[in-house]
Amino acid sequence: MMGTISKSLSQRVRELFSKMSLGVRLTSILLPLVLIPMLVLAAVSYFRARDLLRQQAASQMTSAAQAQVQVLQEWTDINEQRLQLGSQRSALREAASELLRRPASSSSYRAAQTSARTELEDIRIRQGQVLFSGVLLARSSDGTILVSTNPDWEDQASPFLKADAIDPISLATYPFYNDPLFAPGNLVLISSAPLRASGAQEGELLLIGVNRDTRLGTLLEEMQIFWEQRGIYRVERGRTFVLLAPDIVIELPRYATEPEAVSGQSHPVFASIGDTTSGTVEYTNKEGDLVLAAYEWIPDWDLGIVTELPQSDIFAEANALAPTTISLLLGAIALVAIVVPLATSRAISPLASLTELAQNFSMGDLSARVTETRGDEIGQLSRTFNQMAEDLSDLYRSLEKRVEDRTRQIRTASEVARDAVAIRDVESLLNETVNLITSRFGFYHAGVFLLDRERENAVMRAASSEGGKRMIARGFNLSVGKVGIVGYATGTGKPRIALDVGEDQVHFANPDLPETRSEMALPLWAGDQIIGALDVQSKDPNAFDEEDILVLQTMADQLAIAIENARLIGELTELSAQNRRVIDVFTSISEQTDYDSLLTKAGESIREIFGFKRVVIGLVEGNEIVVRSASAAEGIQPTPTGIPVSFERGPLGRAVLTMKPVSVLSGDSPGAGQTTRSASTTVAVPLISRGAAFGAFAVESADIEGLDSRDIEILELIANQVSVALESARLFEETQLSFEQIDSLYRRQTADSWEELLQLIEDDKQETFAEYTGSRYPDAVRDGGDPLDAPISVRGEIVGNLGLLAERPGEWTEDDREILEAVADEVANALEQMRLLEEVQRRAAQLQTAAEVARDATGLLDTETLLNRVVRLISDRFGYPHVAAFLLDETQKIAELKAATGEAGEQMLSAGYQLLAGSKTIIGFVVANGEYYLASDVNQDELHQPHPLLTNMRSQLSIPFIVGEQVIGALDVQHTNANAFSSDDIAVLQILTDQLAVAVQNARLFQETLRRVDREQTVLELTDVIRSSDDVEGMLQIAVREMRRVFGAERSRIRLLDQSITMTSQPPNDQQQ
Repeated sequence: MMGTISKSLSQRVRELFSKMSLGVRLTSILLPLVLIPMLVLAAVSYFRARDLLRQQAASQMTSAAQAQVQVLQEWTDINEQRLQLGSQRSALREAASELLRRPASSSSYRAAQTSARTELEDIRIRQGQVLFSGVLLARSSDGTILVSTNPDWEDQASPFLKADAIDPISLATYPFYNDPLFAPGNLVLISSAPLRASGAQEGELLLIGVNRDTRLGTLLEEMQIFWEQRGIYRVERGRTFVLLAPDIVIELPRYATEPEAVSGQSHPVFASIGDTTSGTVEYTNKEGDLVLAAYEWIPDWDLGIVTELPQSDIFAEANALAPTTISLLLGAIALVAIVVPLATSRAISPLASLTELAQNFSMGDLSARVTETRGDEIGQLSRTFNQMAEDLSDLYRSLEKRVEDRTRQIRTASEVARDAVAIRDVESLLNETVNLITSRFGFYHAGVFLLDRERENAVMRAASSEGGKRMIARGFNLSVGKVGIVGYATGTGKPRIALDVGEDQVHFANPDLPETRSEMALPLWAGDQIIGALDVQSKDPNAFDEEDILVLQTMADQLAIAIENARLIGELTELSAQNRRVIDVFTSISEQTDYDSLLTKAGESIREIFGFKRVVIGLVEGNEIVVRSASAAEGIQPTPTGIPVSFERGPLGRAVLTMKPVSVLSGDSPGAGQTTRSASTTVAVPLISRGAAFGAFAVESADIEGLDSRDIEILELIANQVSVALESARLFEETQLSFEQIDSLYRRQTADSWEELLQLIEDDKQETFAEYTGSRYPDAVRDGGDPLDAPISVRGEIVGNLGLLAERPGEWTEDDREILEAVADEVANALEQMRLLEEVQRRAAQLQTAAEVARDATGLLDTETLLNRVVRLISDRFGYPHVAAFLLDETQKIAELKAATGEAGEQMLSAGYQLLAGSKTIIGFVVANGEYYLASDVNQDELHQPHPLLTNMRSQLSIPFIVGEQVIGALDVQHTNANAFSSDDIAVLQILTDQLAVAVQNARLFQETLRRVDREQTVLELTDVIRSSDDVEGMLQIAVREMRRVFGAERSRIRLLDQSITMTSQPPNDQQQ
């Protein structure tokens, strides 16, 4: 029955449908076909737009989080650089030494605290800008604060200042939570730098910068990229906060100045950092808002930066289109209901086309549009659809353009940073930077100005426009602080923007850049010093917005750092190249053993490696100096050799007489009323060995300004090495010439040795005589046995006899005699080879040691490492139980032990063992007189003073370290046997000490070069601080205060002549008195 009812109902529906008019039927059929695609299109478009907005927002927020990490790192870098510079202040080091040495209750301790507190306060504030909440000096062993800008912290300890919490020998910044002293229940950033003070071990003292409370609040406020200041109100759309593992959230509350830290939080980012250190997450925040957040985790700090934005703000524009979309859909429904019944045939085709376009649009093809050829409701629907698609496309393009612009700016800054690391040439870096700025930002002109050496003019060094390149060719420059926007930026250190150059009074109208309508100049800072400016110009007025300024300032800072790094690298490269050339000369001459070849090779090597025009080497022969080696560049006539010259003539003779370098301008000749200067300078350097000049070498340079002090120091180093090499070669040739005498001596020694051996045989001759006389063979003697003898001869000396006795006479044949003589010769050769083998092995060990010392002398520039290496080599290779090296102090009165072997040597080093020069000791005699001293038996020597740790020594040899005419120390060798040092040992050790003396001098000169660089940096800092004042009185006050601080003086004074002005700086207590 149910089947019958169902069939009847369907039959009635079909009958009713068949009775409808065609318009109603088409309407009932087409309405779903039109409305469903439109609804799907609207929904897909809406959600597609939301997805695109979310992706763009995620990308922007990720970039923003990375930018905030960079802001945090730059902030900490500035603080760390300030601490590093502060740790090098001599006044602070001296005060730290007093704090370590003096009791806390003494007046000296309190005075040192006052002095140190002044220095710490100066470090805390730079040019009126507060860099730290507090600065202090702490002991890393227990975290105790010795002195601080906040007196309440002094004599207290923090667990986070100990060596187990921070690295005491590194410059770094650490975030800590709930420090009981600095920030209970909150975050504190502690920057640490090691302070090296006299009497303190490395890492014992720490210079600490503490940032907390309002300083961190200011930093967090700067990181709020979503906050906007509108007049006196601040619109806070999102927020940026910090997460500290494992469960701490640090944020800046609304309208607060200090951060708030909450522990025990289970934030979603903590669960995400295990998979990736950078990403985005969605969650509901504590206010109940659904938010999108991007995070960037810093593993070294176990800390992350999070940027958070409500999704309602992200999708605000898309939600604003919803009413319009709904209205359009309702209108479309009404139009379809009216049009379809009236135009059935024409309605089907447009609806099918609209459905197809809707499908394409839902697939992401936002360029699809409906052809507008009709004026009816379907045409209106098409236009409405196209308008909706156009609105969505405009929205998508707007977001895409904003993201593209921001990405382009960030990419440009990244490329400049990458080029700053990769490009070492300053000119290439500057040109690459200005071209990048012009091409990526579309500016009319970009240029870089650098201050000249006098810091009075800003000189254009790079430009992207043709007009700018013409300006560079003319040497265009602007006066610092006087002319143009660039002059303003370099004079004040502040950015300057002219949005319309016609209305800006500071702008300098340049005829080479006539189309400029707006200009911006940003200062280039290298530390606390302005080194130039970045100048950008556009053809459009109001061409610069806040984002351009932010990105360009970042690029300017990166460019300034790169320029400063390139300058420092250039200086170090030049110093390294000089050292490399010296090492090349050392290597070249060390390969020569022949005296004449060494003279020739030395001159050629010095000329070729250093590029001199001529090099001449002369040797003292009698009362004259004779040229023995001459080398000249191609096309230049060399100096003739073999010509004697008196000491009074020429630079070679004067260098020998004075035993000092002599520099002269060559070829000065008078002309018609004037003097003509030749384009060459000659410098002669004496060759000194054992306190006497035996020659000199002269170099001729094409530089009419002459060689500077550094060049002359290098020539002196080369002269010392050439002297050692020539002395070694001379000793080698003398050894060769005396070979026959040594051979004769060996013969005599061989004869004496065998005579002693025969004497021993004579003492024990009973058994030997018994064998020889036949007492053990009575039948042979009784029957008249026949003896056969052959002499054992070594180097022509008979040292023994080989004899045989036959049982009966007449048994020996001529063959037996020849065999016995051959056996005697073999015995002699074997005995001599064994003796010579031992001598050769000992000599080889000595020569190998000399070669290794020479190699170390050319490769090591650290005095302590060099001396320890050499004394260990001599002890190991020569078998000496005690080897030590002494160096004279700056007063030349005390010989200090710098390196020693064995357990006794280590104890002497730990005790700071030292001797007075000229004292009644072997070391005192050697360093005072510059002569070696040999005590073959210390028990019989009056100068030997036994040391409690070296009571078993029987012989001692001390040889001075001599460089030029100056004794700088001594090598001390001791042995447990008496008469342990032969003449060969003394000769080899003298060569080693000469090489070692040159190497020590090289290391000292290298350290002196580093000290000069540090001193020049101090002068630059002092000059910059003095120039920061605008009036004479303020400048003088700053000058006296800074001079007292830098030089560690108790009082400094400046008095101007012919004026009644006197400025004095002294400690605060003295000023009150």
